[in-house]
Amino acid sequence: MTNLTAKAVFAVIFVIFHQTSAFCTNVLLKQNKYSNKFISPVMKMASLEEVTFAMTEYMARSHEEHLRLKSKIEVLSREIETLKAAQNPEESSKGSATNDEESAIASYQKFMSDYIVKAQLEKNKAVKNAESEVAKKYEEKIDQLTSALNAAK
Repeated sequence: MTNLTAKAVFAVIFVIFHQTSAFCTNVLLKQNKYSNKFISPVMKMASLEEVTFAMTEYMARSHEEHLRLKSKIEVLSREIETLKAAQNPEESSKGSATNDEESAIASYQKFMSDYIVKAQLEKNKAVKNAESEVAKKYEEKIDQLTSALNAAK
């Protein structure tokens, strides 16, 4: 459908070109400034249908050639990429090295998170133990002072 539409568009454009060139040719010949030898072969074609047909065929061949070359370029680009990959095996080993580095980083992050959590738990435990020891010490002093105060009364 699009190929047919493209052909129709180019045919219309060429018809407009043909009519314009025919008008210009007639004007120039009437002015006697140019002879027939300067008129392009396209302008000398017998009919508008022939011009339209020739332009349509040319555009179709051009489009087919473009598609063929485009597919060839894609194939060659893929081949170049495979050759580059084969030529540089270090890049493919970099991929495994990157995976090794990523796993090392992940294990280090896990270790650090476990370490930080355990350190905070141990710190809280030590603070609670210190608080309880201080509280026990002062409670003993308070008990001694209250017993001494009661004995003195």
